[in-house]
Amino acid sequence: MRAVVSKAEIEAEIVGRFGKALTLQGKPPAPTLSTGVLTLDQFIGGIPRGAVTEIFGRTSSGRTSLLFSILAYATLTKRSAQLSIRTMFSHLQLLPAPE
Repeated sequence: MRAVVSKAEIEAEIVGRFGKALTLQGKPPAPTLSTGVLTLDQFIGGIPRGAVTEIFGRTSSGRTSLLFSILAYATLTKRSAQLSIRTMFSHLQLLPAPE
């Protein structure tokens, strides 16, 4: 009996037993929000929506300017964004605001 089995052999065995039902499906790309900076969007593809994104850098590196650009673009396109400029991020900031 062989101790090493290739990935292709395992996949072929699964398809042989169960057909295509267990084949992994491609995941659609996550929706993104533009940063408002074309060059940056081309490089990183925008900011993922529905996710926490941390923007960090040295003092005077442009973090605040980038955040203002993202908020301006979100406002112009009638999208929403939540922003925290605290030193430490807290999961409590993700709780819904009281009505």
